[in-house]
Amino acid sequence: MRQPHMSSVVERLLLVNHRVDPGGAARLPPAPLRPQQVGGWAVAGIRLIRLGRVRPAWLPGGVGPRSENAARRVAW
Repeated sequence: MRQPHMSSVVERLLLVNHRVDPGGAARLPPAPLRPQQVGGWAVAGIRLIRLGRVRPAWLPGGVGPRSENAARRVAW
């Protein structure tokens, strides 16, 4: 089945990185992965994104719903 081409506008994108205890972060990934450390700390982050006017590409640009999403990450 062919997927439709989608279009949207990034209304907001926020990336926040922070340091976390490497021992706690080490319990998250499967072996043999381990957290990357910088200055003795593991690096983690959260990304918040708001997409607006989400629609198939063939529809006019002024229509479509919004979508708010968050993703958290740890540097491996």
